[in-house]
Amino acid sequence: MRGKQGGRNDDQGGLVCGRMLCILAFLGLVPLLCEAADLLSRLNPDPATAWHIQADTLEYNRLTDTVVARGNVLVSRGDHRIQADVIHFDRKSNTVFAAGNVLITTAKDLITADAVEMDLEAETGTVYDGSLFLEENNFRVHGDLIQKLDKVSYAMTGGSVTTCEGEVPDWKITASRLKLRLEGYTTARNVTLWVRRIPVLYTPVLLFPAKLRRQSGLLTPQFGYSDRKGFEWSQPLYWAVDPSSDVTFYGHFMEERGPKWGLEYRYVRSAHSRGVVLYDYLSDRRTDNGAPGDSMWGYGHDTLVRPNADRYWLRTRNDWALPWGASMNVDADLVSDQDYLREFRGGYTGFDATDSIFTGQYRRPLDPYDETVRTNRLYVFKAWNRYSFNGDLRWDDDLVARRQGYGDTTLQNLPFLGLSGIRRPLPRMPLSMEFDIQYFHFYRQVGERGHRLDIFPRAYWPVELGRYLYVEPSVGLRETLWEMDSWENHAGPEEERFFARSLYDLRLDTGTTLQRTYTVHKTGLTGLYHTISPRITYQYVPNRDQGKYPWFDGLDRISRENTITYSVTSNLLGTESVPDSGDKGVVRKTTRPVCWLEASQTYDVNESLEDDAAQWKNGRTQEPFSPIAARLELSPLANVSLEAETEWSSYEGSSLSRYWTLQWSSAGGHGLLASHRYVRGNSESLRTDGTFRVSDVLSISARYERDLLASQRVEAGIGIQYTGPCWSVEFGYVDEPGDRRLGLQITLQGLGSIGS
Repeated sequence: MRGKQGGRNDDQGGLVCGRMLCILAFLGLVPLLCEAADLLSRLNPDPATAWHIQADTLEYNRLTDTVVARGNVLVSRGDHRIQADVIHFDRKSNTVFAAGNVLITTAKDLITADAVEMDLEAETGTVYDGSLFLEENNFRVHGDLIQKLDKVSYAMTGGSVTTCEGEVPDWKITASRLKLRLEGYTTARNVTLWVRRIPVLYTPVLLFPAKLRRQSGLLTPQFGYSDRKGFEWSQPLYWAVDPSSDVTFYGHFMEERGPKWGLEYRYVRSAHSRGVVLYDYLSDRRTDNGAPGDSMWGYGHDTLVRPNADRYWLRTRNDWALPWGASMNVDADLVSDQDYLREFRGGYTGFDATDSIFTGQYRRPLDPYDETVRTNRLYVFKAWNRYSFNGDLRWDDDLVARRQGYGDTTLQNLPFLGLSGIRRPLPRMPLSMEFDIQYFHFYRQVGERGHRLDIFPRAYWPVELGRYLYVEPSVGLRETLWEMDSWENHAGPEEERFFARSLYDLRLDTGTTLQRTYTVHKTGLTGLYHTISPRITYQYVPNRDQGKYPWFDGLDRISRENTITYSVTSNLLGTESVPDSGDKGVVRKTTRPVCWLEASQTYDVNESLEDDAAQWKNGRTQEPFSPIAARLELSPLANVSLEAETEWSSYEGSSLSRYWTLQWSSAGGHGLLASHRYVRGNSESLRTDGTFRVSDVLSISARYERDLLASQRVEAGIGIQYTGPCWSVEFGYVDEPGDRRLGLQITLQGLGSIGS
C-alpha cells in the first residue's frame, strides 16, 4: 500500500536516507569487482555485466595479493562509475581504499569525497569529507565523516542537508552527530535549521524514522487564523497498521471552538477492493440558538438555528470485488447539522480535501457542501456480454428534518433492482431490441410507501437510405405494476392496493452526418476535420388518465407527447504537428478539439392544436415552440477555452438562462478564469479567478465572486507567493460574509510544507 498522499506523504527524510544508504552500500560492492581488468575478465567473462577499469598504471603484487590502480582511475559498468586518483584493493584483508578526488555516480546521483575505505568482509566503511547529490529531489548531503557501521547501521559527523545551491544556501539543516539504523530510527544531535547564515530553529536531540517502508509518526502540521475559529493548529499522527492498511489521527485545535478530533482509516485488500473511512467530532464551545449574540456562530442564509454543540461528520467510500465478477460500492455521508460542511471546508479533514479524495480516487464525489440531503448508498453491479444487473440500497438523509425534528418525507429506494438487455439484432430479422426491468421499494418515514415493477422493452428498425441518410423507427411497450404498503391520501377504496398500467410510445429518428477535411496555414494547425450532424426526432406517447395511480416520481406520470425535436451538432477538430518528447527529431500529429456546438428545439404538436388554455405549458399563452437550447465549447488556441450554454425564448426574445466560463493560461505562469451564471428570476452571479506572474519568483492570485441578484459579495480573496530556487512562501487572505481567514504556508523543496 502506498504512503499518505497530498501533504500526508511518508517521511521524506526516511526516503532520502534510504537512497543515500543505497549509494553507500554500492561502495561496498564495487571494489570487489575492481581488482584489475584482466582479473575482472577471468572472474566475470560476460562483457554485458563486466566491470571495466582504466588507469595510467595498474600494478598487481603477488606477495601481498594486492591490486593498485593509479592516475585517472575509472571503473565503470553501465551508468555506474568510480573515479579516483588511486584505488587500492587488498585481497587478503578484503579491503578497498580509494583516495584523491573520489567521484562515484550511479544513475543520476553522485558522491564526491576526499577518500573512501571499505571492509568488504564486515560490510563496513568510511567516507571522508563526502558530499552526496540526489537529483530527483535536488538533495545535497554533506558529512565530515560518513560511516557504515554494519549491514544496516550508519553514522555521520558534521553533517548538513539542503536542496539549495551555492556555498551559502538559502536554507540548510545541520547536525553535529547522526546515527541511523535502516528500517529503524535516526537519532540526530544539535539539529539546527539555518536561513542563509542565521540559525532560526534548534533542538538538542531529534528522533525520526529512517525506513524505506511506510512509517508511523507525526506528519506536517497546518495552522491559520480566522474570525470564526481564532488561531487554529491541525496536527496529524500517522500509524502504518500493516502492509495493507493505515490510520491517521487528527487533532484540530481552535482557539474559539475547542478541539476537533478526527480519524482516517484506509485499506487495500486487492486491486479491486479498497476503501477509506473518515470521522470527525467536535464538542463546540459556540452554538446558535437564534439570540443576537449567538447568530454569528450560525449562518443566516438558511434562516435555521444551530443549537447543537455535538457536531460530527462520518463519510466513507468503499469498492469491493464480489464473486462471479460482480462489484459493490458502499458510500456514507452523515453530518450533524446544516452548517458543519460550510464551516469546515478547508484543512486536512475538511470538505474540499475529502471531496478531492473521493473524486480523484473513487470517482464518486460528495454532494455539494450546502446540500442538506446527503446520499448514503450500497450499490451492486454485474455485467455480462448482453445483460447487466444493478442493485441499489439508497438512503437520502435529510439532516435538517432529523436535526430540527420535522417529519421526514424524503423518498428512499430500499432497494432498487434493475436488469438491462443491451441492444442487439434479432435473429433473421431486420430488427434489434433492448429492454429495462426495474423494481423499486419506496419507503419514507412520513407519507406513502409501496412497490413498483416497470418492464420496458423497445424494438428498433434501422434503415439506411442511400449513403447519407438514416431512418430508425422504434416502438416501446411499458407495463407498470404497483403494490401499496401505505397510502395516506388515497381517495379510492381503502382495500385498493394493486394497480397496473400499460403504455406504448412511438419514436422516429432520422439524420445524417456530413464531414470534410481542410488544410490550413499560419494558425498553428496543419489541418481541420469538420463534421456536422443534423437530426430530427418525432416522439409520440398517447394521452392516458393516470390520476388513480400512486405517485412516487416522474415515472408514475408519463405525460402525453406529440413532439418534433430538431437539432444540429457541429464538431471541429484541429490537427497539429508536435515534436515527440520520447524521440528527438521525430514529429507526430495530434488532434485537439477546436469548436463543438449543439443547438436544439422542440415543437409540441399537441399544444399547437389545443384550444384549452389549461393544457398549455404556462396556462396563459400558446407556445408550442420550446426555448432554443444551445451549448458551445470553443478552443481557438491551446491555452484559451470558452464554454457557454443558454436557453433562449423565441416568444420573449430573451434568454431564460445562460452560463459561460472563459479560461486563459500562458507559458509564463499567468492564468485567468471568469464565469457568469444567470437563471431568470432565480439567481445571477459572477466569479473571477486570476494568477499573475509578476516576476520569475513572485506571483499574485486573486479571487472574487458576487451575487448580482442580491447585490452582495459572496467571497473575495488574495494570495501572494514568493518562490525561491529551493523554497517558497505563500500568504493568503479570504473574506466571506461572517468570516475572514488568514493563511501562511512555507515550503522547503524536498522536505514538504508547513502552514495552511
